Amino acid sequence: MMKKIACLLLAMLLLVCLCGCVPNTGNLRGEIETPSSSTNTPDNNETPPPSTGPELSLGKTENNRYHNDYFGISCTLPSDWIFYTDEEIRELNNFTMDTFDEDFAEALKNATVIYDMFAKHPNDLGSTNVNMEKLSALQVLMLDLKANIELQLPSLETAYTNMGYTNIQTAYTKITVNGKEYDGMTLTCQLQGINFYAASICYIKNSYLVSINVGSLITNETDTLWSYYTLS
Repeated sequence: MMKKIACLLLAMLLLVCLCGCVPNTGNLRGEIETPSSSTNTPDNNETPPPSTGPELSLGKTENNRYHNDYFGISCTLPSDWIFYTDEEIRELNNFTMDTFDEDFAEALKNATVIYDMFAKHPNDLGSTNVNMEKLSALQVLMLDLKANIELQLPSLETAYTNMGYTNIQTAYTKITVNGKEYDGMTLTCQLQGINFYAASICYIKNSYLVSINVGSLITNETDTLWSYYTLS
């Protein structure tokens, strides 16, 4: 049974990752009208890179510390946690390990969604992961994070119901990570009498929607999991 729950936990947290998927630009803040042509109107498919700072890359994991300088994220976990390997992360992104560096950089640049980190505790089945979704210039300008999260909650509840979970509760909330508040959501539910707790935050960084997710079974350890993160 615990193996089944562990497999579902991985699938569920990936679902939580994707709950922040951005709707069409016209629905970001109600129905907005986009000019049909203008030399100053940003291209919906264009995501301008930052002018200075680190280059876009996958994060690195060293000595149980994950960090991604481009997105300003670091996470130091206790020594008994297990991070996905570089190969496993590349597989999540459909990248191959033998891709030449310049080809990999181009593939990363063109990826719509980047799975950057996944870690789990082998005993209590706590998990955390990080992903990013590329935004157009207009989406960055118009995205209402609170409205976007609230829009996804019914679909998330339906997905969990279809997986056999009961007593499902979701809510938009503000979550504090190392002293700063972020738009986020919480989820609680049960599977065969076992409690599951999950929480997510999202924010915009370098023209990407960054989603960070934590989850635990039996007891709610989400506050402890957030304490492992440093965001800049």
